[in-house]
Amino acid sequence: MIFSLQIFRGFAAIAVAAYHLSIMFGDERYIGTRTFESVTWRMNLGVDFFFVLSGFIIMMAHKKDVGKPSQFIEFLKKRFTRIYPIYWLYVGIFCGLAALGFSSKSVNPDTMPKWLTVITLVPFENFKLPISQAWTLFHEITFYFIFSFLILHKRLGIVLFMLWQLLCLLNFTYAQPENRTAINTYFSMYNLDFLIGMFVYSLYEKKFNLKPLYLTMYGLITFFIIMYLETQGYIDKAAFFPYALCFGLFILAAVSFERSHNLFQNTYLVLLGNSSYSIYLTHEAFEGLFVKTWIKLLGLPFLKLHPYTAYSFTLLLTLIAGCILYILIERHLLKFTKYCLGQRQSL
Repeated sequence: MIFSLQIFRGFAAIAVAAYHLSIMFGDERYIGTRTFESVTWRMNLGVDFFFVLSGFIIMMAHKKDVGKPSQFIEFLKKRFTRIYPIYWLYVGIFCGLAALGFSSKSVNPDTMPKWLTVITLVPFENFKLPISQAWTLFHEITFYFIFSFLILHKRLGIVLFMLWQLLCLLNFTYAQPENRTAINTYFSMYNLDFLIGMFVYSLYEKKFNLKPLYLTMYGLITFFIIMYLETQGYIDKAAFFPYALCFGLFILAAVSFERSHNLFQNTYLVLLGNSSYSIYLTHEAFEGLFVKTWIKLLGLPFLKLHPYTAYSFTLLLTLIAGCILYILIERHLLKFTKYCLGQRQSL
């Protein structure tokens, strides 16, 4: 395991949770003020970081399988295990709570195409998902599907992969929730992030004499230049892609540094990384629960919390809740699924 990748997983999940919590605090039903908005307004880029990181990890885990059809089933088992079992469990709970009237935001599917979309993570029909942030899994599943052709036939896989990336670039679209369709999901600019991650791994594997400090500096300088151009209105639809390039530099810097240095493996940071999937899938539900709790408690004189304090407590409790779900449920479900499928190892 590359320790820095686990750290990045945890930080990306925290960024997305912080972004959504600021939006939630701005809702008139809750606090009415987007707390920490000046800090969190671009933390939705945690999604792009996840995609770049996914490209790196899949390439690292399965490059040896490219061009080996005998590894195709094993690849499908590993990817299925990582995505579906815990997602199905959480979405089943969310749908159950919605059916019982305990959820004010989540709405259950009312047609067969919608149910198929929820279950398979293939966008048959556009609608608000029971776990709204699960839209990113559409892109993950698409990436896995295209990558699987590299395993079945290397040359054909390369042609299909590059054609896919070219179509995504030509489409030049970042689908929004209100107009997300199968076409603009399969050919979204988001999918270019995976290629960046794969390219970063190829540079890492070649063991060039890379300078982590320089890579980090280039990434930071470029990142803030892009952010400035965006705030000035010079960058619009293409904003996510240059940010993703910066994330590629950060990842390359981190893994290059770790290759030549022994990092202190903090237990809590590793736990956050391991719990990132549970945190990502459940954070909005826990944030809503905790915010509603604060609102009720704020009526008591001794619990008059400042919005910044309430925000910090909410985010902390949300992360703790995600970690508890990982410890008590996710890791055991992963082990059980691997056992049932007879898997050898997973990443």
